[in-house]
Amino acid sequence: MPKPPTLPARPDRAGALDHYRRLVALLADRVRSVAGRFQTGAYIVGRPGAGKSHTVRRVLDDCGADYVFLNGRVTPAALFEELADRPDSVLVVDDVPQLFDNLQASQILMAAIGGDPGVPRRVTYVTKAERRVVEYSGGVIAISNRP
Repeated sequence: MPKPPTLPARPDRAGALDHYRRLVALLADRVRSVAGRFQTGAYIVGRPGAGKSHTVRRVLDDCGADYVFLNGRVTPAALFEELADRPDSVLVVDDVPQLFDNLQASQILMAAIGGDPGVPRRVTYVTKAERRVVEYSGGVIAISNRP
């Protein structure tokens, strides 16, 4: 009779803490990379309560980044207004699932991060009544609990 598979040993507390610290350091590097204009954006995903939002805000504060933090309900028009009002800032979009599911909002976000870091990206918002264009040179950090 074959032996049943053995389960991996439970990691010890020190190993688990070391793993967590490495993940936080990696997250901090990604946030600094967007704030420093080395990347145009980052998408951060993880389970609720893991400290994603707290870590992002702490790192942005520590490096003195100009940023705007959006959470709750945000429309595509409001998203564009934030980009237009603060075209050099880092835009942090936290747990706004309706925004990620909205085609117009996705197009705005893609325009804001599409292109080379440090080079302004043209973001347009066109309605029947008007055409608005912003040259966005900031970065976008999106935080979610779902991939």
